[in-house]
Amino acid sequence: NPSKTFQIVPAQAVITANNQKVTYNGNEQAYNDFTVTNGSVVVSYYGSEADRTAGVNELEVALNAGTYYVKAGVAADASYSAATSKAVKLTIKKAPASALGLKAENYSGKYDGEEHVVPVSVNDEDGTKISYSLDNETWREDTPTWTDATDGPVPVYVKAENPNYETATTQATVEITKREVTLTSASAQKTFDGTPLTDSTVTV
Repeated sequence: NPSKTFQIVPAQAVITANNQKVTYNGNEQAYNDFTVTNGSVVVSYYGSEADRTAGVNELEVALNAGTYYVKAGVAADASYSAATSKAVKLTIKKAPASALGLKAENYSGKYDGEEHVVPVSVNDEDGTKISYSLDNETWREDTPTWTDATDGPVPVYVKAENPNYETATTQATVEITKREVTLTSASAQKTFDGTPLTDSTVTV
């Protein structure tokens, strides 16, 4: 019988991929919402669909909040041909405002001639912009200061903005009370000579 030659054609690898959403946590995020029939999947990230399609301007990592255009692919081997996923996205949502940990401390004290501010802190200072307002409408980035006595507690509104977090807001107060001043008159004595005894010295 004549011999026959058979050719084994590699099967087509199949990657099933879906859009994925995660929340910013300060660490690199990995797209992993896929299944594959065989092989190890290599994931690439791009900043636009055009870059993904062209395979240019690949991003090193997916870290900050935003939308990443993903290409998931598997290389060919002896049994399966190469495959690339459909166009999918990895969306990193902003972390909630509470995660930014914005805190503002009240200040209360007697007048001492020094400048005083509302101490403010956040968990993540990188990329965070702090703004202040005295009416919750007009905002400024420079830190307001108080030196003179205030007419009761003064409300201070504080806002923290960071591209990776929802905007955080809080409120504190500043109150500087008047300082009590004690005046002490000088005392003096002399032998009576018919003229008034005076000493205008006053000690504060």
